[in-house]
Amino acid sequence: MKFKSVPLYSFILFAAFFCVSCKFNENKRTSGVDFLQGKWKEDAVANKAQLLTYQQHQFYFTCDSFYLQVTTFYKVNLQGGLCFDKNHWDEFAKGNYQMVKDTLKLDGNFVTKDYKYKADGTCYRNGKYLEDFLLVKRTDSILIFKSLQTGLSHQLNLKQKGECTLQKAP
Repeated sequence: MKFKSVPLYSFILFAAFFCVSCKFNENKRTSGVDFLQGKWKEDAVANKAQLLTYQQHQFYFTCDSFYLQVTTFYKVNLQGGLCFDKNHWDEFAKGNYQMVKDTLKLDGNFVTKDYKYKADGTCYRNGKYLEDFLLVKRTDSILIFKSLQTGLSHQLNLKQKGECTLQKAP
């Protein structure tokens, strides 16, 4: 009779330990980089007439998060398939960023147009979005980045200044 109660006591002890040891993660959101806050758009691409494919970027930075729309243009369809039968398409990503010295590091995921989860098997890229940009020049209204992945420069123009307002936990 004594041995039948040992599993019950063990379960109760384990459940109590589990409940006491668990807690919710703290809100670790940071204020991000002040000069990046807001909406930025790449209005033109240098030397686009000489390029077979190029991308234009639109960023929205808020606190330590980014929202990105990348419009890809191409003259020759190297991808194939129905998704790529036009000469341009849009992709969207969101995630967190860090400014490490002069490098903007983006770590996010490809998402749908309304910035929600994008399932595998849909058109264009899906999964992780990782990109590093070297900050070449900065003024109050212009940022010039060089993609460390493609080597191309991107001039972003400030369209709307933003401000980070972190909500404090109760």
